[in-house]
Amino acid sequence: FPHHDNEIALVESLTGQRFVNTWYHNELVYVDNRKMSSDAGNAVTLADCEALGFSPRVVRLFLLGVHPRKKLHFSPERLGQEAATLQRLDDFVRNLQAVPEGAEEQPEVAERCAEALERFQDRLFDDLRVSRALAEVFGLLRHVNALLGDRQLGGADAARVLGTLKTMNRVLGVLEFDLGEEDREVDTLVARREQARDDGRFDEADRLRDQLVANGVVVEDTPSGPRWKRQG
Repeated sequence: FPHHDNEIALVESLTGQRFVNTWYHNELVYVDNRKMSSDAGNAVTLADCEALGFSPRVVRLFLLGVHPRKKLHFSPERLGQEAATLQRLDDFVRNLQAVPEGAEEQPEVAERCAEALERFQDRLFDDLRVSRALAEVFGLLRHVNALLGDRQLGGADAARVLGTLKTMNRVLGVLEFDLGEEDREVDTLVARREQARDDGRFDEADRLRDQLVANGVVVEDTPSGPRWKRQG
């Protein structure tokens, strides 16, 4: 039965465009150690994952975490772990975007970005080992977070790191660089809280902090300014 031929014919008839240039088939997906299939009644769709509260980005990150020739074991718990990982990445991107100008450029940042991108590409060319390529993203995250904590990262270096992440994301497709409406609202509340603290209106600052906490947002007051993240 020409299963894949039929899939190509259906998609190209529907879209009028070439489906893919290269077809790379992955191993089977398992649920509770049983093969996922419609016949077994344990098939899970993207809509099912969204109904559980997981975004398509979370599902994509989950799928990228295992080599295509290895069995993939699905569970909501595993998606929950990937959601926490994605939140960490989103926090990193947002913190980079909030870095002010002023600090001198650090030569090590340019070197680290170049090294991370080179290793990222090497992992992909080595039998499409995306999970190892992802490890380079987190290696860069840890290195840059240390600089952020020591206030050694300026706007130019932050932009360089963001550019590196955007290049990596052309393959990964899981990062977001545009603030959503909810994030903009949080940014506004955080800015209002910071202004209230500067003005000595500490009751108002506490009220805004409580409002943020009630919305699942934690604010960290650092020497370089407030940083916020969503509670897991």
